[in-house]
Amino acid sequence: ANPLITTDFFGLTRSAIPDLGAIEFTPPASDNLGFVAIAEPMISTDSCYGASEDVIVTLINAGGTIIDFTSTNATLTINVSGATTQMLTTTLNTNAANGGSPLAIGSTVDVNMGTINMTTAGTFNFDGLITMVTDTFPQNDTLVDSRILMPTTGGTIVGADTICSGDTVILSADNSVGTLQWQVFTSGAWVDIAGQTFDTLQVNPSVLTEYRTLACGTVPSDTLS
Repeated sequence: ANPLITTDFFGLTRSAIPDLGAIEFTPPASDNLGFVAIAEPMISTDSCYGASEDVIVTLINAGGTIIDFTSTNATLTINVSGATTQMLTTTLNTNAANGGSPLAIGSTVDVNMGTINMTTAGTFNFDGLITMVTDTFPQNDTLVDSRILMPTTGGTIVGADTICSGDTVILSADNSVGTLQWQVFTSGAWVDIAGQTFDTLQVNPSVLTEYRTLACGTVPSDTLS
């Protein structure tokens, strides 16, 4: 653009950095609420999952206006399929999720959609949709994501099964899934070893002793003695 030309085709004053072409035009600011990610659940091989696991989505105000949900409502829907089937729906008609304040331009907010049952291993598919009447950019109004939950297992105990008196051996629970608790077989019963919840255990038994892990309080490993 020629800086010597101070008005556009219609006689409107050009800005300091003029628009390209013959017409000076500033598009109106618009609403644009979009998905960023599924924040929860996250899958960890060191965790256990139950019948009421939170589903939390992260949203972003990607538009040019502050979004006040008290006047600009949005409905969020997450369809869960695969290892469980459920539909979660939340309507944002207050600013409670953002601490009571409207969502500023470029800011994100986490919204708790509710809970799902994750007691069954498998693939959890998440399909999300944002419905907001004033939203002008539908490309980020959908979300497709998944989580794979492996079956809970105490794993396979690996380590020397024969040691000399006074020696120490480190046992490990290979390929375990879930929170572990090491146990020792004593007086005809399996007993928790206090504080031993990692995937390795250092032992120095003086007599024949059996060890195992228990994953998520329910699934045992094999035993080593």
